[in-house]
Amino acid sequence: GNLIKGAIGTTFTTSLSGIFTVITTNAAGCSSLSSTAQTVTINPVPTASIAQGTTLAFTDCSTTSINLTAQTSGTSPTYLWYKDGVSTAITTATLAVSAAGSYTVEITAAGCTSNSAVSKVLSLPTTTTATTQACQGGAILISANTTGYNSPTYQWEVSTSSNGGTWTNVSTGGTSATYSATVSGSYRVTVTHSGGISSSCPVDVTILALPTFSVSPALTASICAGSTTNLTGASTATGVSYQWKISGTSISGANTITLTTGLEGSYTLQITDANGCQAESTASVVTVNSYPVVSVSASPALVSCAGSPITLTATSTGSPTYQWQLYGSTWGNVS
Repeated sequence: GNLIKGAIGTTFTTSLSGIFTVITTNAAGCSSLSSTAQTVTINPVPTASIAQGTTLAFTDCSTTSINLTAQTSGTSPTYLWYKDGVSTAITTATLAVSAAGSYTVEITAAGCTSNSAVSKVLSLPTTTTATTQACQGGAILISANTTGYNSPTYQWEVSTSSNGGTWTNVSTGGTSATYSATVSGSYRVTVTHSGGISSSCPVDVTILALPTFSVSPALTASICAGSTTNLTGASTATGVSYQWKISGTSISGANTITLTTGLEGSYTLQITDANGCQAESTASVVTVNSYPVVSVSASPALVSCAGSPITLTATSTGSPTYQWQLYGSTWGNVS
């Protein structure tokens, strides 16, 4: 064989495959025959990777597992999968993942072992909301949680009976991490991130209708000073409570469907149903009219001789109408 330059010690270290022998030479210059040949095999370290990449996530609420596939250059390899640094005892080339975590695969071929880079499997984005019900005119704030996602972008989607139960993008305000829902339906957020596209499990939102009712008289009521009028509400809602207000201020004790009042002002009725939803009527304006003040003068005088009529003249505030009456045993209109 070929002499190896510089290889003159009692030990020799090599990283090359081949057949090696050693010759010894004593102080007298006499050399031995070549030793028994030693065949050295240096096997290549197998490559190790996970085909799905370094970051991936469950796609939607119906996805229960993700398959991770080991890749290697080794021949007849063996596999061992790890989750969060702990052996799973799974030794197949494919691993079915049902939980978020950091996964690696250890690959051994021809006695040599290598480990893949970490593939981080992310949970679905989640949504949180303080409540799932609101009254008409209100909104329910839904927030997305995308912990672990790199550079996420958002698209909120809604599924309602009006769109046939399909998922469609919300019409406005649907590209931030929060969304205010004002329509009943199922909502989810679809997140685009470095590992792909993932949609949260849906949250059902209900927007409750306000109670319907009416008040009579609807707009105005006019009464004379010292008299009263009734304002009456009507509603088909059940389990409701009432509160009358004057000029926006609640009237103490005015909690029935009918209010009797002799005070001038602008009245509204607030109704609250069993769900806590409130509606308020348009204003009914009550006007209190004062009585006219009238005075009568006689001409030429209150006393006259037969054949000489007396003229009585009435003078009053405002622009009233007049009806003269004559008293006999009772008062009666003068024809």
